[in-house]
Amino acid sequence: MTTRVDWTEEEKHFWDVELPADIQKDKSAAETFFRAQGYTWAWLHPDDKLDFVGHIWFVFLKNPSRPCRRIVRLSFPGEGQLRVIHRFDWYHERDTRLCEGESCFCKREPVSSVFEWDKDSELHIEAHLRVTLADQKGALHRYLGMLMETECKEANATAVVFGRNTPQPIADQSARLFELTNADEDFYALLDSSNRCAICSHLLRDEVSKMIGVGPDCAERYGIPHTLEAASKRTARRKELLGKIGTGESQ
Repeated sequence: MTTRVDWTEEEKHFWDVELPADIQKDKSAAETFFRAQGYTWAWLHPDDKLDFVGHIWFVFLKNPSRPCRRIVRLSFPGEGQLRVIHRFDWYHERDTRLCEGESCFCKREPVSSVFEWDKDSELHIEAHLRVTLADQKGALHRYLGMLMETECKEANATAVVFGRNTPQPIADQSARLFELTNADEDFYALLDSSNRCAICSHLLRDEVSKMIGVGPDCAERYGIPHTLEAASKRTARRKELLGKIGTGESQ
């Protein structure tokens, strides 16, 4: 429900009735498409009427300064890893909109995330995903997927979508993992902790970097705290968050 008291009845009706119904219609159409393709999926915040959250790392994670692919590696329950591949390009298409020189917005924020539209549906792909997980016998399994969103409106719905024969728990846990990364401290806590940087994959050489999961260069580039205090907080919070995912809790 809306909380503002200065809205007109028409505005309240739009936010409380029309938009949720429209988004539910989009979700139903998307699920029909997913079933037809044999996909395995899970919606982020499935019980909410509206989803403003989606993939909002740009709020606290600095965009790169040049076009590139940014790969973020997150810890996955069961000693696994969720790799998120996000592509960035110039803020506007140079062949369809002329750059306005030094006053142009692209000079202040030169790159933005690139959405790829699914050719058979009204969904767009915001990021590509790869889950790597070992089974009880130690054999590694990999599941490829996408972070997909319904049509962009005042609010929309976001889902993790994996290919055929992907176990449903993989999609469910991936969705919960994304939900838990919407706060900056929780995002930092869930970065995959190993001997390599969770973003650039370069070897980590100092203990603080290994505890945080990010090297000093990437920490400076993307605005990630890189101190002993931050590393201590991250270790405790990571254990708590992964425990929530294992129990199906998302908040």
